[in-house]
Amino acid sequence: MLGSGQTDPTHVGHQHISRRREQDPELARHELVATRAVGEEHQLLFLVPVFHVTALTVGVLVQVLRIAGEIGHEEAGLPSFGLEEPFVWAARRTLKQSADRWLYERARTGGKNSEEACRSYLTEKWSTRSMHKFVDEYQRHLAKREGPLEFTVKLQRLEFGSDGWDSVKNRVTVYADDDLVIDKNGVPSMKGQSTMDVDSFTFTGKRSDTIALQVEIECTSGNFVFSNKFRGTGTAKWTIDEVHQAQREIDLVRFGNRAVFRAEGLPKAPVLPEYPK
Repeated sequence: MLGSGQTDPTHVGHQHISRRREQDPELARHELVATRAVGEEHQLLFLVPVFHVTALTVGVLVQVLRIAGEIGHEEAGLPSFGLEEPFVWAARRTLKQSADRWLYERARTGGKNSEEACRSYLTEKWSTRSMHKFVDEYQRHLAKREGPLEFTVKLQRLEFGSDGWDSVKNRVTVYADDDLVIDKNGVPSMKGQSTMDVDSFTFTGKRSDTIALQVEIECTSGNFVFSNKFRGTGTAKWTIDEVHQAQREIDLVRFGNRAVFRAEGLPKAPVLPEYPK
């Protein structure tokens, strides 16, 4: 039996528990927020690859969610209870990472559209630009490729047909856009064989610039009292890019002789590594 100044310990415990229960709704709300944010983020990570939603499309959806959240709670005067904010920011983080990867892969595999893809990666707000060092270097390389460059144009070989003369020396002249760029004496020739690495010259211009070449061969040794020393001539016109991409041949008309050219000098592209997993 308790006196008037005493309190039932079981009642005290009951009061303590009740007070804790009065605080529980607040705790439950925060736990719900955290659980929902993590759960929503994992759902988002699952949905992006399953439905093949592009990063930019998903980015638009997140922006819509953000605006919708602001309108719903600020203009309507309704409390948010902290439910939407964690989900929205978790979604933004996830989508920006997805967007960064997607934009980077466009730049890495863009082909003819690489320049535009690099620019998008470096300027698009949904990109985290985690690979900006590599993309920036690659963009500078693409810009340099389009400017004037110094190319080396090589007369890689002279192919002599089987109807010509054997074991003779020749003078080879090459004109580029009417300018004499190669004048070489003593070039050997054998019927049905090739003379390699005859000579070269430099040409400064853009890859899209056209170069007109004219080749002449004249025999400078042997007895040609009853025959012509002239061994053929030929002309051709290409862009520098065409001569750079593949060997180009000029038919010299006589005896089945041909001249083969190739351009070098395009700067080597830096390697864009794979996106980190």
